[in-house]
Amino acid sequence: MPTHFSPEGLIAVRVAMSTLLFWLVSLFYGRTEPLPTLRQHILLMRCAVTGVMINQLFFFKGLALTSTSHASLIMTATPILVLILSAFLLRQRPGSQQWVGIILGFIGAAWLVFQGSSGKTAGQSSVLGDVYILINAISYGLYLVWVKPLMLELAPMNITKWIFLYASPFLIFWGWNDVNDVNWGGIGLLDWMALAYVILFTTGLAYGLNALAIQKASPELVGSYIYLQPLLAIVICISLGLDQLSISSFTAGLFILLGVWLVSTRKKLFRLTH
Repeated sequence: MPTHFSPEGLIAVRVAMSTLLFWLVSLFYGRTEPLPTLRQHILLMRCAVTGVMINQLFFFKGLALTSTSHASLIMTATPILVLILSAFLLRQRPGSQQWVGIILGFIGAAWLVFQGSSGKTAGQSSVLGDVYILINAISYGLYLVWVKPLMLELAPMNITKWIFLYASPFLIFWGWNDVNDVNWGGIGLLDWMALAYVILFTTGLAYGLNALAIQKASPELVGSYIYLQPLLAIVICISLGLDQLSISSFTAGLFILLGVWLVSTRKKLFRLTH
């Protein structure tokens, strides 16, 4: 993240600018969409809390305390969490193969969290940072489950612009002091480019495409594609010398990825019997 911003300050700027971006885009895309009803506004607020507020706060706080490899590997637990939440909230019962995947993913995530309990140094992780990332993953899993029914009633851009509008006042207020402390004149070109990338691509494009994907597919399927994140993040960070991956972390990551694959695959590989 840009070095001139604290996690709270970056979140405030990111959400404020992304909200403006989504509403500007909505002027040209989806102008004929009707306004949400009161019931839909309540559901949009719930999605704003889980999909933006808690998600953003705990992700950036966790990322500041843990390593990139740990954060990206723990995030792969999202499809497993989506499956568990769908079972409780949408009454979709997992099969035996999916339960095996859930258990493997839990073992891998717990392994990563507890091996970071010695505190964070260069390339290492703290248990608090890993727990923050895990809370972020749970929150985003809830968002994927809760936003799916709304997709049957409202257009993706309509949903995205409203959840950011509802989330932005709280997040801007939370990070306002940090934004005031930023030395804006000292921000270099590379930091401006990094901030623009965060706003345009990792927020605007990511949330927009996720909304379109959720409209066409199940929350479990959309969540399962997050397994690409750790592979790309770890390869990039290690190649740039920004992080390191231990054998223990690699093994824990394999547990998570195997669990995700068992949860998301449609093919029945085995069936547990009594």
